[in-house]
Amino acid sequence: MYMEVVRKQSAIKYFLSDSRKELVCAIEEIKKYEKKSLVCNDSKLILSVYRRVHTLKGSASFLSFEKTQAIANSLEIILDYLLKSEVVVSKKLIDVILASLDNCLKILDNIEVFGDEINGELKDLIYKTNNNLKIEFQALTRELKPSKMLSTLNYTVVNSNIFGVSGLSMSGLFGHFKELLDAYSEKHNKKINLNFESENIKLSYRLQRVLNTSFIHMIRNSIDHGIESEEKRLIRGKKSVGQISIKAWKSEEQIFIEFSDDGNGIDVSKFAGREVPDLAISSEKINLIFYPGFTTLSRPTDTSGRGMGMHIVRTHIEEIGGTCEVESEVGEGTLFKIKIPVGLNIE
Repeated sequence: MYMEVVRKQSAIKYFLSDSRKELVCAIEEIKKYEKKSLVCNDSKLILSVYRRVHTLKGSASFLSFEKTQAIANSLEIILDYLLKSEVVVSKKLIDVILASLDNCLKILDNIEVFGDEINGELKDLIYKTNNNLKIEFQALTRELKPSKMLSTLNYTVVNSNIFGVSGLSMSGLFGHFKELLDAYSEKHNKKINLNFESENIKLSYRLQRVLNTSFIHMIRNSIDHGIESEEKRLIRGKKSVGQISIKAWKSEEQIFIEFSDDGNGIDVSKFAGREVPDLAISSEKINLIFYPGFTTLSRPTDTSGRGMGMHIVRTHIEEIGGTCEVESEVGEGTLFKIKIPVGLNIE
């Protein structure tokens, strides 16, 4: 029981630190977008904000911070709509987005001080935020005409002192994910074990942040899309408890990470009939999961299905000079292989 409390406290500490950085960057990007919108519609900035909000939503969902997740989900819906449009947004909508991001920061402060998302002072403010987001989205759906989802765009990972401790080990980074997985898998009524195996690899600030964000998205992806229900696993002749495994080791030149689950696997036949991004036409079909806006779900839920999670993972890894590849067998599971140059793990 004591260790569970310690793991959860560690997870919340990571969440607060990382989410603050993401929100501050998102606010700055929206302000830049507002200035540029007088001349052009800079979709690159909106896509960057979208990635940050999507990550916030996933992390909040893991820790059952439902108010934060709800605001992030509403923001994500609006940003998704903007990404599919060719229309510059109004100043009023910009103000609502900025206020919503700022209110998320206030919620984080509340969590740090009181251990909860909302006290009396914040309750009315959050209600107003959600109401304003709803009103602005309704206005958007009346005025804007959606077009094709934008192709993959460059994204700069912010290199800053995220976790406050240099030289955290890979096993130390793994430590808080067990609590996150237990909470999230319980929501989905699935039984899942999380297995770690790692050499003694010390991580720089930058790599800590990149891997933390990537693992959150990959674990969510396995729970949402990979691991089957207990009943379905038994019908398939599998053990009732699903398995997610993360292995890490290094050579003189590379850090190797393998992330796998023993779930559904990726059925590329489900990709049929879906719009394929221009940059993905020449790729193997399975690699479509890395492209923004591409999903196998017919409609998104409040936690997944917008086709951004694995795009964020690959983007983060490639921005630090690494690679991320996928292998999968239908009905057996999926394996992601990550390689990161050792030299980029130095501050």
